[in-house]
Amino acid sequence: MRPLYINEINSIDAFIREKILVEDSEVRKFRHRDICALGRSGCEVVGSILLSPKFQSDFVTGNVTFPVYNKISMTSLLAKPVSNRGVLVHTIGVRLRYYLRQNTTNASKLSKHWAKVFIKTMKTFNTNLTEVAFSHSDSLSEELDNIKESATIYFIITLLIMVVYALISSATFNCNNVANRMNLAFAGIFASLLSIVSSFGLVITCGLEFTTVAGVIPFLIIGIGIDDMFILLSGMAGAPPLYKSTVEERMAFMLKKGGVAITITSVTDMIAFIIGASAVFVSIKIFCLYTAVAVFFCYLNQLFILCPAIAINECRTEQKRHFCCCTQRVKSKEIYKRKSKSRCFIQCFAGHQPKSREDVESPLEKYPKRLISLILRYKPGKLIVAVVFLAYIVSSIYGALNLKQGLDVHNLVSKDSYYYTYGVWDTTYFTSDPMVTVCITNTQQYHTPQVQNQIRSLIVTVKKDDNIDDHFAINWLAVYKDSAFYNSTSENAFVKALREFLLSPQGQMFSNDIVLDETTNSIVSSKIHLRTVNLKTQEEQGDLMLRIREIEKHAPVQCIIFSPIFTLCEQYIQILSTTLQTVGITLAVVLLVKYFFMPNIVVGVVVAMTLVSIIVGIFGFMYYFDLSLNSMTMIHLVMSVGFSVDFSVHICHAFLSLKSNDRDKVLEEAIDATGGPILNAAISSMLGVVILIISDSYAFLCFGKVMLLVLGLGLLHACLFLPLFLYILMPCLLHQKNAVEPEKARVELNYLETFTIYDPRLFKSELSLNTPGNYSDDFEESEFDCSSVSSGNEHVSPNQDEEKQ
Repeated sequence: MRPLYINEINSIDAFIREKILVEDSEVRKFRHRDICALGRSGCEVVGSILLSPKFQSDFVTGNVTFPVYNKISMTSLLAKPVSNRGVLVHTIGVRLRYYLRQNTTNASKLSKHWAKVFIKTMKTFNTNLTEVAFSHSDSLSEELDNIKESATIYFIITLLIMVVYALISSATFNCNNVANRMNLAFAGIFASLLSIVSSFGLVITCGLEFTTVAGVIPFLIIGIGIDDMFILLSGMAGAPPLYKSTVEERMAFMLKKGGVAITITSVTDMIAFIIGASAVFVSIKIFCLYTAVAVFFCYLNQLFILCPAIAINECRTEQKRHFCCCTQRVKSKEIYKRKSKSRCFIQCFAGHQPKSREDVESPLEKYPKRLISLILRYKPGKLIVAVVFLAYIVSSIYGALNLKQGLDVHNLVSKDSYYYTYGVWDTTYFTSDPMVTVCITNTQQYHTPQVQNQIRSLIVTVKKDDNIDDHFAINWLAVYKDSAFYNSTSENAFVKALREFLLSPQGQMFSNDIVLDETTNSIVSSKIHLRTVNLKTQEEQGDLMLRIREIEKHAPVQCIIFSPIFTLCEQYIQILSTTLQTVGITLAVVLLVKYFFMPNIVVGVVVAMTLVSIIVGIFGFMYYFDLSLNSMTMIHLVMSVGFSVDFSVHICHAFLSLKSNDRDKVLEEAIDATGGPILNAAISSMLGVVILIISDSYAFLCFGKVMLLVLGLGLLHACLFLPLFLYILMPCLLHQKNAVEPEKARVELNYLETFTIYDPRLFKSELSLNTPGNYSDDFEESEFDCSSVSSGNEHVSPNQDEEKQ
């Protein structure tokens, strides 16, 4: 509170008024005073009292009263003010708001041009003692459209991470260059990328605009595609080996197991997003429509790109060709050792057809699921999982009850944006006292005392609210009645005198508050401005809007009561009910779809409980992740329903597919069949979105955090909680299964394998082996001079293999 700061404030004000110039089409220059909105004393500037000599003198001498000075509220003009006994002691900043003229098309155009020049100029403006933050009416919209941070960089990094992980997860690392499935990782990722391009192209062609929020969809679809890829590869790994079945039979087995699983998850994901498109928020509609189409294309590409690639890979495996150099047929490492090949050669070229799941699974698939199986195998592990689940439920409920609603709009833009700085200062240092406008929307007989009393009564009712300043009003009717122009003899005389009043210096400031009909000489509509006080949070703003709407419903005249803050308050009052309704409907429909594919009541109840648990956990842990419930997070909550059911469906499908009365065996085999793909799908997706946590964009940051929650909690439930519940309920599952289908007699079968050994030069003979067991992959090469070998259900002619053994 010293003169040098007063001088700097005055110099900043003078710079804005005099140095910022714009030109019209006729190259005429306009300053602020030429396009400013006019008030009683000239250009309307909120905070003009701070520029008056009287205030500045009292400010330096410490004689400014607070919170009201000279009948003007100072609470919204000063940053973090401190007062003592009604006198201002300290403040760290001031706020000035310059209003621009909008009453004509040309004035509106010049005002917008001046505002853009203002922003451009202030970015390079330097001060000596103070810092300046600035904004204008359209700053938020412009900054959202001009976010410099591109999703492309993050997507490329994410894609590289997921490609590397998919390759590592698909590689065998056991020197088996025949069983290696690394090429299929490329096919799975290519299928996912193609679905993104296809869906975006189709939806944009149909005329739906692309928004910033839709920029996170590629991260989502890549995760879904890799999840499906791991499930299909796991299904193929569990198929009967090639020496017992054909490629066609193995493909049928894979699609029976993995194909049904990805169909369930894809259908539930699509339904979740289609239902989400019915939300009241436009951004959510757009996001859900884009994603639903992308999930559909992703599913098609898994069937018609990845599955054919798997079939081709199986043909390569059947012919014992190298996974990388497909023209090269390879032998086992035992053969190469006998031929004295180097260790490096054996590592790079040896291989054999896989005989079991162990031969094709990578270490990332084998060992994590063994750990899970080990935890759930013994009672102490089961007890620990149960205790962890109880702790999880308690902490989730606590977080959900304390979850906040609303969104600070400055978080939507990059932290490098000028609007972000302005928004942080506005929220942190200043209280908000936005205007509330009472709009009389139809023609009234304004000259009659009855109408004037109704309008006065309405204004008094609004002012009685605790958050409305009862000492402030911009009321054209009150000022007009007190002026020398007032004439109430008739409506025609009232309007005629009003026109003269609006042309006078006293009434010119009200020219935007009245709409006159030139033909009927009547007032079509009018508005009166009030001011809010003590609104500190979005919750308080939302509650005020609801109270104002109740007043509006029972108003004596037809009116609309509006404030600019109500645009964001709409989100506050709608978001909770809309979120619960959308998530609830989505959950119900997803469960019905799941039951259609897996008609088991006990499993249906367990999956329903699991989904509710995951969703409650997401709500609860959003509180710990410093997220609030808003339109942005609502998108991700709708998305979480589809994702949450994915992992649960896989483990439930595995439990139902296994036929055994030994629940320990079923538990172990179910985890063995689905643990690897679930873990790899979750981890790869988490690696893909973790990069978004360092993003400056709130949309990406929010998506990254919620996706980590969805994937982490889904993984926790699918690998620990859900298997434990199904294990406990296994007697009920067996009882229901036995009630539907009588148990079939089990017959132990001994395989009769017939190997026919051909050599066109020497002999043709058959060797029958009646004893079951594992036959050496190199049987024909170890003791016989032969050209090919076939199993009993397949003949291979000598011409198909000219290799001389």
